[in-house]
Amino acid sequence: MNAGRTVLAVTILLAFASLSRGAGAVSRRSSICAPRAEAAPKIDGVLDDACRQTASAVRQFTQRNRADAPRKPIEVKVCFDDTALYIAVICGEPDPSKIKAERKVDGASIWRDDCVQLFLTPGGSGEYYQFVANTLGAREYHHAGGKLADCDWTVKATIGRKNWIAEFKIPPAA
Repeated sequence: MNAGRTVLAVTILLAFASLSRGAGAVSRRSSICAPRAEAAPKIDGVLDDACRQTASAVRQFTQRNRADAPRKPIEVKVCFDDTALYIAVICGEPDPSKIKAERKVDGASIWRDDCVQLFLTPGGSGEYYQFVANTLGAREYHHAGGKLADCDWTVKATIGRKNWIAEFKIPPAA
């Protein structure tokens, strides 16, 4: 490890659902070493912050329950600071008009829309935290199988011409 650079190792199962078309993808990696951000990114769904240039990137995904690459490109960028873990997910979408986005209320079965699901497993304990967000910014949170609505985390989603982005800020207390 570079002595001048602090890193955070986080075990993350990155699951991306596009349920309206039966698609989905998971990361082939079981852990990510995230660099410390010099300054926290603005959670706005726009990835122009300096820390996104040095964030750890993951691009190797497979379709759920298969070894095939996903039909659309996915990229994840991860970094952290003393206050939060920052995860940006870029989901390729050549035709944004086909995005399924109906749920606008937090906790309203967000997984039924096109969404991002993050499963965080700190320290490989088997205990997990699930964060779900759709393209409208509606969100849902589960902890080790139990639904918790009062977790203090933030997500902002934006839809572009060829992709959509979900940008997460997850504090350690989450």
